[in-house]
Amino acid sequence: MNIKFDPAIFCSQRFGGISRYFFELSNEIKALNKNDDIKIVAPLYTNEYIRESKFTKGYYWGGYPKYTNHLYKYLNYFIDALDDKVFSYDICHMTYYKPYVNKSKSKKVITVYDMIHEIFPDNFNANDRTRKNKLTSINASDHIICISESTKFDLVNILNIPEEKISVIHLGVGLDVGALVERKDDYILYVGSRGGYKNFNNFVKAYSMNISLKNKIKLYVFGGGLFSKEELSLFNSLGINEKYIIHVGNDDLVLDGLYKNALAFVYPSLYEGFGLPPLEAMIRGCPVVVSNTSSIPEVVGDAGLYFNPNSVDDMSEALSKIIFDTNLRELLVAEGIEHAKKFTWKNCAIRTREVYESLL
Repeated sequence: MNIKFDPAIFCSQRFGGISRYFFELSNEIKALNKNDDIKIVAPLYTNEYIRESKFTKGYYWGGYPKYTNHLYKYLNYFIDALDDKVFSYDICHMTYYKPYVNKSKSKKVITVYDMIHEIFPDNFNANDRTRKNKLTSINASDHIICISESTKFDLVNILNIPEEKISVIHLGVGLDVGALVERKDDYILYVGSRGGYKNFNNFVKAYSMNISLKNKIKLYVFGGGLFSKEELSLFNSLGINEKYIIHVGNDDLVLDGLYKNALAFVYPSLYEGFGLPPLEAMIRGCPVVVSNTSSIPEVVGDAGLYFNPNSVDDMSEALSKIIFDTNLRELLVAEGIEHAKKFTWKNCAIRTREVYESLL
């Protein structure tokens, strides 16, 4: 089988869950069948993961010059269209939503990650074209993969997509973890972007309500960019010592160590299409305290402590419970490790390859 992954995500995401998904998926599909010919067509890419892939066809560009992201994105799309005219593929798996889909004889597959832009439109710029591009990509696809039953439910109900056109395939989580590093602080870990539906501000308010937490336990915030002026003002208004809320930049090895040493990982989102960070935490022996909404219970199962993300009081109570109840933490650590082992990239690849085969 000749399989192509297009450049859409690799020219817009340096790190991140979606590009990691396709990096892992391509490796596992090849491991399943050595005769598969796999290409990641990424003419001028910025992604770090596929620098390590033997399937990548393109040149690593580091970072695009200032104000040229849009130009380079469309240059990648143009070269990708030429590639489709020169080479023949059985399957083209689109890695993200595009304004148009190349005309070729290959069967088209698109993965839909969530319906956040449709459910929370006010969280995005009025010029954001994700919703339109998503619909274009979906309509041009022969089959759709959703990464959770929750996302499938939303896709069917919001866009009226026929259920028979959709397969649900859960993501995987890497089982290989590095060596344990020494813990320097007692802290709660937050990972990823912080705006809008991510509900970060309410999490900070919940933390600040508990004097024992605020005076004894630090907050480590990984990724998502430096704290904004508004966030710093919020911390100050809540009486949080600046030494107790610490931002850490993007580095997978650093994140690995942060997961292992955190007293707990918190996931306060109002909505997620899947939610990979809780699994990443659990497989590394970090107990998780999470929202009880959307796909999160589907992913976390009985291996986490839940709260209502719309209730600051409920969130604060859950944070206190997971931090100060040692027996509960130890139980969730053990259950979390076993639960996370169910989500493997191999299983993801097996199910995905079955979708490909069904189209041929």
